[in-house]
Amino acid sequence: ARADHAHMIEDYTLPYQIHNYAHNNQWCVTDLGYVGRIADAISLSENLTVVPRHPKLNTLDQSEGCFRIGRTRLMETCVKWELWDDLASRADTTLAAIDHKDDRIRRLRSLGAAWFNLGKREAGEKALADLEELVQKEPSSTESDAKKKEEADKARDGKLKPVRTAIEEVKGWAKTAEGDFKGALEHFAKCDGLRKEVLAQAQLRAGEKEKAEKTAKGAADGAKGQLYPLAAYLEILASNGTKDEAALKNFRELAIFAEPGLPVLKRLVAAGVELPPSKAWADLSKLGPLAWRPSTASFWSLNDMNGGAFNLEVAADNPVLVLFYLGSKCQHCVEQLGKFTALHEEYQKAGITIVAVSTETGEEIRKACDDPKKNFPFVMLADPSMKAFKQYHCWDDFENAPLHGTFLVDAKDRAHGRIRWQDISYEPFMDAKFLLEESKRLLGLK
Repeated sequence: ARADHAHMIEDYTLPYQIHNYAHNNQWCVTDLGYVGRIADAISLSENLTVVPRHPKLNTLDQSEGCFRIGRTRLMETCVKWELWDDLASRADTTLAAIDHKDDRIRRLRSLGAAWFNLGKREAGEKALADLEELVQKEPSSTESDAKKKEEADKARDGKLKPVRTAIEEVKGWAKTAEGDFKGALEHFAKCDGLRKEVLAQAQLRAGEKEKAEKTAKGAADGAKGQLYPLAAYLEILASNGTKDEAALKNFRELAIFAEPGLPVLKRLVAAGVELPPSKAWADLSKLGPLAWRPSTASFWSLNDMNGGAFNLEVAADNPVLVLFYLGSKCQHCVEQLGKFTALHEEYQKAGITIVAVSTETGEEIRKACDDPKKNFPFVMLADPSMKAFKQYHCWDDFENAPLHGTFLVDAKDRAHGRIRWQDISYEPFMDAKFLLEESKRLLGLK
């Protein structure tokens, strides 16, 4: 991941331009979680949720896109390691509600568990009510034919299975918070796919010690190389006053890189289980950053169509949207400039300056502007040598020809410009409305 990020930053490559970027990084998150490096797992998950989006390559609806995978891994990590405060603190930020059914169920299930574990019953009840509302909103069959009605009801039950499972788990946490451990176990037992460690802990609280130990051992045996199931198993053994030397040996080998402040590890220490000496993780920072960050923007100076100088370094103190276009004879380019012209005032209100960089000379741009259809309201810059095109990789080395490019550039300070968003292609980027909203989101991040 670090080597990949270093290359991407150097080469002006955004995450959505790499087809397996989300896949690779979500497995990095998962593996970090396996060994208890939770701060890094959370950091990388959150980075996936905020990296630039694209209307075709990284949208909120794509199940395998960065945003959705990042949210899923963030929730899974926090729930698994019982980091209820971390979940709750992100309920209105990183994990704010979005309009997607699967994500809504996952979010309410995770936050419901968090609220009840934190003793915030009212918020937990609200999450539970929102889940039950999803069941009520799923329409029942109105078929008069008995066979068709049976088939429709079966299909409805299939659709509702994830939300009903979520309801049972949240009810289980509600009963746990009340101290009704047998009632909690009844609800947890109805959850298909519930993590065995949760079931084992519920069994232990309900007084079913032997079942708890057996369930926890099954979870640990089925998750070789994963710290949490092993720690949960040892915790139950400690509660039962029994030992498993082989499991303890595996735990000590696996826990050397874990963060000692994790809840299950703190409980183990309180139960008399000694943690192994911490071992420093290899310093991989020279390979690159763990999380993706924007590329450093190259600054350039160009003349406008009247010969006046435009310096991107100075302009980038405020956000600048740069449109590289292939001249006034490219009809697609003219169409693109027209779309951004239609929203020019909206971009201005957002504090974003639009400039257009042409392959033409200043004189050619001036002549084109005599046509009202090609007279645009933003600064028009001439780059006939295509120096800036090449600096921003809007150049096809194979064809020896310029490419269309759209870039959002800003600067933390005069010495450090950032490319916050980009699209380089054989065709111009046309979705001016999407980019306006995405620019606002990106510029609102740190």
